[in-house]
Amino acid sequence: QSKVVLLPIRVHSVLPKCCTTHLIVMAAAVQEPAKKRRKTIDNETVQASARPLTNADVSALCRALAQATGKHQTRVALATCTRGCSLDRLREWLFWHIGQGVSPIYLRWEGSMTVSQKALLGLFGKHIVLTKIKTTGSGAFEAVMGRQVKFTQSCIAKARKAGCSFLLHLDDDELLFPLNSSTNIQQIFEPYEGESWACLHFENLEAIFPFVKKTCQPLTRKETKFRSSRQVLYVNGKSAANLKSGCTVFCSGVHHFCRFDRTYEHPDPEYGLHDKCEGCSDPECCHAEAGAVVLHFDSPSFDEWKAKFKIRCGSDLASGDDAEMDAFPFKKESVQAMQAIPLGETRCRKVYRKWRCLPGRKGLEDLHDSIDGHAVWERFLLLLNWAHTEGGHD
Repeated sequence: QSKVVLLPIRVHSVLPKCCTTHLIVMAAAVQEPAKKRRKTIDNETVQASARPLTNADVSALCRALAQATGKHQTRVALATCTRGCSLDRLREWLFWHIGQGVSPIYLRWEGSMTVSQKALLGLFGKHIVLTKIKTTGSGAFEAVMGRQVKFTQSCIAKARKAGCSFLLHLDDDELLFPLNSSTNIQQIFEPYEGESWACLHFENLEAIFPFVKKTCQPLTRKETKFRSSRQVLYVNGKSAANLKSGCTVFCSGVHHFCRFDRTYEHPDPEYGLHDKCEGCSDPECCHAEAGAVVLHFDSPSFDEWKAKFKIRCGSDLASGDDAEMDAFPFKKESVQAMQAIPLGETRCRKVYRKWRCLPGRKGLEDLHDSIDGHAVWERFLLLLNWAHTEGGHD
């Protein structure tokens, strides 16, 4: 039950031998027993437990934010890289973070964009700073992490210039979720203005879903549960850079920040905890904040899982990617199943169900007792009601 780092966070062409061995040993501990799992019924249609968000909701939110007045508020920016994010997930993800006071969002968009996606981003106006990349880079695991580090690092100076105090780094399938319903993200960061820590760190929970082929509510289905341990992906959380700490701040892999620039360097004992393989954890540099958690909604539908691993399979995987798949059986089995398409559609469903769907791995699931999809939707509903009350109508 102890928190063990499973993600090779540094971006190396070859992982340090000791790190790779540790990852493989620990990942083996979370593989599902060989027993046959009980059958569940396919749900091929969208099952909306509460109504999906619309562009009208987004417009109301932006009007409400424009009318909001009050004392100085801590400015929190966010950096993320995205490729092929579905319209519904993009809408929910932006609505949540911008509604929680996060602005601007520095968004690196790879590849094509639909008319509907462009229209949605346009509604958020100044809250989005878009960097559009016409071509798509490699979808290999290490290549993706490398682009994330490079983009986030470039956003540190931009966010400082914009007057922001903090820069979050999240993916487009992650929500920063305050545990207290009366607290928003800005208020989580407010006490840390002027503190010397370079990094504020948040633990993560991993979503597990009822099986659906597709959904228009990837982040807000009430039936979603969250693994609090034994996740099948990373367990070492996500972080925000403190831009007013008084020191230079660098990415420490994709999960931490640090006052030393060590992401692409092999661990050196001279740097101690600043140089841990999973990212900086020196208490003088990185502070754990318990008032919020990162909710990770990886592959909320079968179609999104297929789209994600289709990109992975279409990329040239390097030795570091092989180590990544050895460390994470979910990734390895997903790639192998997608490589077998079109003959492997049944196999694909089995793999997706095994790792991402309820009821989960028999005897191995440790689900959070108070944070679930219902709690997430209730928090969205509070934000939605505020948007329409304060924002009114066009």
